[in-house]
Amino acid sequence: MTEQIEKKIKYIDSHCHINSTLKESKIEVTLEEWEKFSKTFPDSFESCINVNFTPELIEFGKIFTRNTDNVYSAVGIHPLNADLWSEDVKKTIIEMKKEDDDACKDNIKDTPNRIVGIGECGLDYSHWNKIEKDIQKSAFIEQIKLAHQLNLTLVIHTREAEVDTWEIFEEYLPKDLNVHIHCFTGTKEFTSKVLEKYPNVYFGFTGVCTFKSAKSIRESMAVVPLDRIVVETDSPYLAPVPFRGKISNSGMIPHTIKVMAETMNITEEEMFEHCYENTKRLYKL
Repeated sequence: MTEQIEKKIKYIDSHCHINSTLKESKIEVTLEEWEKFSKTFPDSFESCINVNFTPELIEFGKIFTRNTDNVYSAVGIHPLNADLWSEDVKKTIIEMKKEDDDACKDNIKDTPNRIVGIGECGLDYSHWNKIEKDIQKSAFIEQIKLAHQLNLTLVIHTREAEVDTWEIFEEYLPKDLNVHIHCFTGTKEFTSKVLEKYPNVYFGFTGVCTFKSAKSIRESMAVVPLDRIVVETDSPYLAPVPFRGKISNSGMIPHTIKVMAETMNITEEEMFEHCYENTKRLYKL
């Protein structure tokens, strides 16, 4: 990619975890350290969506949304923490969204909490999740309802749980709700089924799609329309090749974009543009 093109490009990391990224990078988790760290990203980095998925993170995340110009927030309870979902958490999220609404700003960036999504929430049936499936399902359904109530994008985590995820979709997911299935690693069949029924569901791809072993993920990606695809890091996890195995961060997005562009048979510049515009539309930025 030429220097001239790089200067024109802007990107948004549609899903990352600032606290964990700083901590895993052996950096103190403070506002000042985030500001220094984010300055190491390419000039094309515009902003990120910081996903806060425990009660403590939901509160701590305010530090970044209230004091930076490059962080938005999603708030909810992760399926690995599904037993932490409660009426108190729900009440906190509703109050934070009301603070944003009461600010009466035309641009979400000018609100105190910059809440653009609910989640990440969903189902995780991998062997390391000890939370009972019924508890996961209940927390997921409640957060679907909350996202719809607050008119916020729903951020979904689904791992080894396609059948139950689809069943909950069919029973509870409104067709008009904006949805980000983050770090998508599902089957081509599931992708097609979702695309056919839900016009506002977007698929997020991470550095995993750059792995040599990720042929099936690239095959799923290839059936996603260009107006329904977004790029993310899920940092500090899933660093793309050539950083596989290292701590991921939002500065690594261009390496994922490169493989996404090759998979979709378009230029990197076009892939950047699609992902940027799609993320803005998905999260109403």
